[in-house]
Amino acid sequence: MNVSGWRRTKGGGHVDAERFSRVVHMDRWELDEWLGSLTRVAASTRSVYQRDLRDAARWLGEIGRDDPATVTRRDLRGYLARLDRDGYARRTTARKAS
Repeated sequence: MNVSGWRRTKGGGHVDAERFSRVVHMDRWELDEWLGSLTRVAASTRSVYQRDLRDAARWLGEIGRDDPATVTRRDLRGYLARLDRDGYARRTTARKAS
């Protein structure tokens, strides 16, 4: 990896190291597999769940919880508190918590 945060790929191209790290982090959560298991929900509902889960996983990664097995109840309460501080409506926070 060079100083600018880009790294060379096998084919000689470059990939943004930060973006690559986020993608690898999301793979640990197996979100696509979980979303695929939702067979009786509307596409719009699945899209909302996907957005909510990716947001939560991203925030948890920012506090060092890259693996779902390491997430604690305190972490989840911290995430919900962040949503409250950010001005999300109670209904939205409840949906994200579900």
